[in-house]
Amino acid sequence: MKKYSRLILLLFLANTLAFCGGDSGGEEPTPETPTIPPAAATLTAPANNELCVSGTTVNAELSEVAFSWEPSEHTDSYDLEITNLNSGVLSVYNSTTPGNTASLVKGEPYEWKVVSKQTNSNDEAISETWKFYLEGSGETNYAPFPAEIVSPAPGTSVNPSGGIVQLAWKGSDVDNTELRYDIYLDTNDQPSTLIAENLTIEDFEVTDLTSGTTYFWKVVSKDAQNNTSNSLISSFKVAQ
Repeated sequence: MKKYSRLILLLFLANTLAFCGGDSGGEEPTPETPTIPPAAATLTAPANNELCVSGTTVNAELSEVAFSWEPSEHTDSYDLEITNLNSGVLSVYNSTTPGNTASLVKGEPYEWKVVSKQTNSNDEAISETWKFYLEGSGETNYAPFPAEIVSPAPGTSVNPSGGIVQLAWKGSDVDNTELRYDIYLDTNDQPSTLIAENLTIEDFEVTDLTSGTTYFWKVVSKDAQNNTSNSLISSFKVAQ
């Protein structure tokens, strides 16, 4: 009986050591180091709201433009995003270094930003957005940058305050001339009804809007030489 009890005890101890790891000589797992999200890049060139004259001519239509930014911490790669502000076409260029080049149409306005990314993470950081005009052949004066819609935010539902919806936008011009604005608004997705013209301020109050209706609007910017540019068409819905 004593031998049998001793055998049971030995089996119990063996099982206990197996479950607890025993003296296996293994090492404790090393805790994973927390991933630090990438930092946003600082843009350097082309300069913001300036005429870009540093492009290298590719042909009569295109110039190759060099983009640069300061390297951002905890970043493995960058997406350079360039948007033609006249056509709305977005082009994306990837690189592992803080810089890239792109062949762009001359005489067009552009905006650009940089997205900092990590290889094994979905974390991203987005830089500021800068604008520039790419120099055109023989051009000495440039149309304003297309106005940037501020409010109402595109596609939002709006509760009129006192029956009023305030439209707001931001304009800029590479020639630093005074700008005037024409506002078009109606229920057509290609608005053609002029509701205000030659504004020198960057907001306008709209009244007599119908509840539950979606309105579309755009801003036409004009400089002293009557060069013009159209903003992207924006929309908002009047809440019921």
